[in-house]
Amino acid sequence: MAVPIEDWSNYAEITDYRILGTNEILSFDIVLNTRAIDASPHIENFPELPVAVMAHELGHVLGLRDDPTGTGSVNSLMNAHSVTENKITGPRAFDITSVSMIYG
Repeated sequence: MAVPIEDWSNYAEITDYRILGTNEILSFDIVLNTRAIDASPHIENFPELPVAVMAHELGHVLGLRDDPTGTGSVNSLMNAHSVTENKITGPRAFDITSVSMIYG
């Protein structure tokens, strides 16, 4: 069973996000909620979940949204179902293409 996307809001938050213009990130902090992550039903079979959450949040910093297609079917770091089912800990082709479309 995958963690619903709305539950990921308990795992981490981006704080102190500062940008200059539209494409220049000055600084950001990602704060993990290790209690929520440790309580996840996936942590036993997916001990890399904290790494996946951190990478997912970094995707938000770069401008990516949750479940980019709205279908839950894309193999993407931004799709919580895909991350937990496929044990994704880094960007996939869809994520890389999406960031390239934003930043050129």
